[in-house]
Order: sequence, then structure tokens, then C-alpha cells
Amino acid sequence: AMWKIMQLEEPQDIVISTRETHTVKEFVEEAFSLLDLDWKDFVETSDSYKRPAEVPALLGDSTKAEKLINWKPKTKFKELVKMMLAEDLRDKMIENGYLGYEDRNKSHEYYIEKAKELIKNSIYDKENIKNIEIKEERDNLAELNNSEKDINYYYS
Repeated sequence: AMWKIMQLEEPQDIVISTRETHTVKEFVEEAFSLLDLDWKDFVETSDSYKRPAEVPALLGDSTKAEKLINWKPKTKFKELVKMMLAEDLRDKMIENGYLGYEDRNKSHEYYIEKAKELIKNSIYDKENIKNIEIKEERDNLAELNNSEKDINYYYS
């Protein structure tokens, strides 16, 4: 679509869209489900981060693209989420040394399956993670408390 737009004689504003509407929650649910994970175990939400004047739905109209450059959307929502997730996973696996040079041009399914394997073999354990977070919180509070004692001792 972008290449076709660049070939036009005159610059124009053209909307490129899937003509589907989805929420951020649907995106997150789909991405985590591809890895057999429950998004609620990893994502925190808060009403304070929601837009005050949220519109009920955003939907792109790519009619002009269809007429002007003969373009129609081919990629559906679930496939787009899969593509985006697989590319991010690939980049992170390369960055962290989980992929060799020969593994850098595999299918999207390959990277998602590789991520599932890494998750399965990891030390992922919800209770263990919660215990680590609680210990870190206690350590931070103890450190703060000791700092206050040092300040009180110095000024007394």
C-alpha cells in the first residue's frame, strides 16, 4: 500500500486499515494466548491510565485506498498479532543469544514455538515470582528504615 501511494502523481492522505476494530485488551489476550499464557498473570490495569474521553470504537475506512490505488487489506487481526509477536520474539531471542545465525530467517510459527519452549523450560512460577517481589519490597523497606535510623542518630 505504501509503495502504491508513493507512485501517485499528487500527494494525498490515504487511510490504510483492516476495517476491523479491536481493543487493546483483545490484542493482549491474543498475543498471550499464542504463547499459552494468561495475560492476567503479567499485565496490571488501572482506570487512572484510561483516556478520560474514550471513544467507543475506532475503525479505519480504507475505501479511498481501494478506489485510488486498488488496495484491499489481506492481513486479518489475529495474523497481524502473530506477525508482530513473532518478530519481537525473534529480535529478543537474538539479543539474548537464544538463536544462532541459521535461525534468523525462520517462520513466525518457529519463533512462537521456540518461545513456548523457553517459557516451559524457564523458572516461571507465579508463587515464586510473588515471593521474590515481596522479599524485594521488604528489603527496600528495611533499607529505608535503616536510613531513617542513621539520620535520626546523626542529628540527635
